[in-house]
Amino acid sequence: MAWFVYHVSVRIIQYSISWGSQVNDDEVLKMGLAFGRAIKLRRVEVGINQEELADKAELARSFVSSVERGVAKASIASVWKLAQALNCNPSDLWITAERLYDVR
Repeated sequence: MAWFVYHVSVRIIQYSISWGSQVNDDEVLKMGLAFGRAIKLRRVEVGINQEELADKAELARSFVSSVERGVAKASIASVWKLAQALNCNPSDLWITAERLYDVR
């Protein structure tokens, strides 16, 4: 399943950036912001606050806040924990992030 999460994240990059270019710092920032917004949207949809999400995911609330703001980059393990705490699949979060990234 970890392979699937990785595959989906690579797909975001493939669709969003042409193959001939490299990912610059600005693009990485935009990807992080899109993923953070996807986490926050799902959290609000589920009806829990950051503290509750952090407790369910066994992560620090400050880390959850940083991910939502696009400041911190979540590892595969953290994405997995967040998805479980949000009652969804990791791929659901990536798909939402991909859509948000494309809207820019």
